[in-house]
Amino acid sequence: FYTVASGTIKRFLPEPKGFFGRAVAQTMYYSRGIFAGERHPLEKTKELPIEFKAQDILPPMPMENIDTLTRSTEKVSGVLDQVTGQLVNAGKRDDLMRQSIANVDSSLGSLTRVNEKSITAMDGVKQVLGGVNVAMKDMQQELKDSSKRYKALCEEMREAEAKHSDTVAKLQLRTLIVGSLIGVGLIGSLIAVALS
Repeated sequence: FYTVASGTIKRFLPEPKGFFGRAVAQTMYYSRGIFAGERHPLEKTKELPIEFKAQDILPPMPMENIDTLTRSTEKVSGVLDQVTGQLVNAGKRDDLMRQSIANVDSSLGSLTRVNEKSITAMDGVKQVLGGVNVAMKDMQQELKDSSKRYKALCEEMREAEAKHSDTVAKLQLRTLIVGSLIGVGLIGSLIAVALS
């Protein structure tokens, strides 16, 4: 494909001017003249050194693969942003929990100083502890839910990485196949030039 697209195929095509005359002369030489010891009717062309550039050997990366890599990178970025957001929210919940515990401690201290024997104070403590208990249960449930979400995000990241590595492996295989085909074509071309 590259040989056709780049125009280098011209060197393998015969010149149209005098083509039939040269073809007849060469046919006559190979059918009779070679046995009679005659000289070859066509002069060999000067051999040109073969120059290789990276773009001659490696094909350009298809746009679909670049798009796939970009989408994979964006998806991984989105997952990382979600994980960061979850961690920030967990930090805020930790601060609220500390503040709530500090408030409970403050309330307990105030109740103890005012009247340890007061039934009203004990009822207040029971209510506060009940609220703390409910808050702790809510926080435990929230932590369990956060853990599930974090595990799901980690799984998505693993899947995105696996998909990315599959894409890279496919690209490497395609590059190897194209390189092999170009090599076979180059060898065939060199043989054709050597025989002419």
